[in-house]
Amino acid sequence: IAFAERIDVYKGVVPVRLGADALGGAFDVVTDRGTRGTKSAVSFQGGSFGTYRFAASGRHLAERTGLFGKVEAFHDVADNDYTVDVQVADAQGRLAPARVHRRHDAYRASGGNVEVGLVNRPWARRLLARVFATDYSKELQHNVTMSVPYGEASYGGFTAGGSLRYEHDFGRGLSGSFVTGYVFDRADFRDRAGCVYDWYRRCVVERRTPGEMGDRASDRSLWDHTGYARWNLAWAWSPEQALRFSIAPTFFTRTGEERAQPSASSFDKLHARRDMAKWINGVEHEANLLDGRLQNLGFVKAYLQIAQAEELLTADVAVQRNFQRAFFGVGDALRYQLNDWAFVKVSYEYAIRLPEPTEIFGNGIQIADNLVLEPERSHNVNLTLLMDALQTPAGLLRGSVTGFHRRAENLIVLIGREDVFRYENVFGARVLGLEVGSTWTSPGELLEVGANTSYQDARNTSHEGTFGQFAGDRIPNRPYLTANGHLRLRQRHDRLGGSRNPPSHAAACGQ
Repeated sequence: IAFAERIDVYKGVVPVRLGADALGGAFDVVTDRGTRGTKSAVSFQGGSFGTYRFAASGRHLAERTGLFGKVEAFHDVADNDYTVDVQVADAQGRLAPARVHRRHDAYRASGGNVEVGLVNRPWARRLLARVFATDYSKELQHNVTMSVPYGEASYGGFTAGGSLRYEHDFGRGLSGSFVTGYVFDRADFRDRAGCVYDWYRRCVVERRTPGEMGDRASDRSLWDHTGYARWNLAWAWSPEQALRFSIAPTFFTRTGEERAQPSASSFDKLHARRDMAKWINGVEHEANLLDGRLQNLGFVKAYLQIAQAEELLTADVAVQRNFQRAFFGVGDALRYQLNDWAFVKVSYEYAIRLPEPTEIFGNGIQIADNLVLEPERSHNVNLTLLMDALQTPAGLLRGSVTGFHRRAENLIVLIGREDVFRYENVFGARVLGLEVGSTWTSPGELLEVGANTSYQDARNTSHEGTFGQFAGDRIPNRPYLTANGHLRLRQRHDRLGGSRNPPSHAAACGQ
């Protein structure tokens, strides 16, 4: 996140250029895309619970040749030793409430990337190749329901890959971008403890068989291979009209191995191969009318998912599960400028969210597979009143009020059991929500105060299936009320020593 320039949040509808099958909105983490000149940066952060983050980056552009290079690296650590309220057994084995520190929850990650290529050439605005690698490890403190502490179980992994990006303006309003890449991800899980640990990470008794999370030890790895491409083409034939096309295929395959087998002839279910392909296409039309006061964005999307999985029942018997799914989605977003500082926005989208590999195949740690998981389908309506940059004698005001309604079929929900999580479908769900946010900036932009709160009432409307008996209940594991606030003081100085005002938030974020 240290290398992110900003995060763009899309509420209601998802632009086709993202190539995403998301519901009700999306966020886009935009990395620093600057290429001009020479720049370097180093940052170090420290926080509570043994949290430290280091990041460094540097870039250089040879203006005459257009040759560009960038290097970034990071290292993060955290002890995560905050206190929690749990049930602890006394000398007689009786449970009693206690507040303890998490003693087996540390995290470490490090990685970096290198990007080289050419920019600002007559035949390419950008032609960049990138390679990256990341390694991480994480201790596991307890089971899903936080009733059993662990003292040795841990997981981690290694990720590496590369991408090739091409962007260019072809003239006459025609522009395009293409990115393709490959990612290798290895996920490791190790659980070979010979002790039963308490919440103070004391070995209270020796185990008859090793392993804290199940009836036997585990030392496994999963190997994921992902290839992807994103092709976007935009044609703005006039200042008021634009047409955009998007093609976004993704291909995924997984294998695995369990090394802690009881015997050499034991059956290993992780040997099963699992493959998935997603292909999302979209066409979008943008119209700016009434001298830009009225903007309309309409689109159509096509979704395709193909998956196959071997479900190994015994060493010699396997069940092949195959499925192909195709869907269409539509949406429209309308924005009208009431005056210089007020806007009203309304949007509707019928969208599909295809299950991710982790949701269907699990993650090999605490998320079990569900090979019959169905895609989500949802009708989403959003209405927003936006106040942008209202200048008053007391300062600058910004604010928004958004109401939203979502009616979903086969909502994908993460359900926890004693030892594992599992993604399951809730046949029907209804979500009503309200979000309110505001920001005040003092004259001279030295002081900024802001607050935001969101409330969403997500209810199960299923009257059949696994969750039929819970009709009317809230969807579990989803916060329904969130709030945040911030206070910012800032002062900038130019190179001559004089102070100057920083750019506004809207200008800095390019919105």
